[in-house]
Amino acid sequence: MKQERTGYFYQIATSTFHSRKNRQGNIFANNPLKADEKKISEIEIRDLVNKKKFYALKKAPEETEAKDENTDEETKKKEDIWETPKGEVVELTKVRDIINKIKSIAVEAVLQPEVSVEDAMVIRIVREGESAEYTISRDLKLDTGKECQFLRVGGNTQSYCVSKSTIVSLQNILP
Repeated sequence: MKQERTGYFYQIATSTFHSRKNRQGNIFANNPLKADEKKISEIEIRDLVNKKKFYALKKAPEETEAKDENTDEETKKKEDIWETPKGEVVELTKVRDIINKIKSIAVEAVLQPEVSVEDAMVIRIVREGESAEYTISRDLKLDTGKECQFLRVGGNTQSYCVSKSTIVSLQNILP
């Protein structure tokens, strides 16, 4: 086995790969898209299957005044404002639901040839000034019988299996 960007190789027993193939389904990483509401400033999802598109851009928070029911005092707090490219306000709860669905994505490494299937969804996230794009494939059934949709990060050809139900739940909440 050779690690990317290194000049040396590792010797690994073939039994390691046989046991891994038999145990596919173990979670490899949680929240690989690093979805964190506080750090995300822009989010775009293009559902190519259902022909839906969601786009929200975080604006500077606005101060709101709220009356405390117990003391009748007014308190000020800042809430994020999310807008569409046309300047229309996007409900904060909708943005939070979508970010939470993205956060719930868990991937597993799968030992099989490179996945080259039709794309189903593209997710672009801008956080702390840097943009990252993730592509999710259409369904593919593994040798083990598990149904996966594969996540590709940027132009990287390495694919990671995401359970079909996770992607369907994200598709279902898109407006």
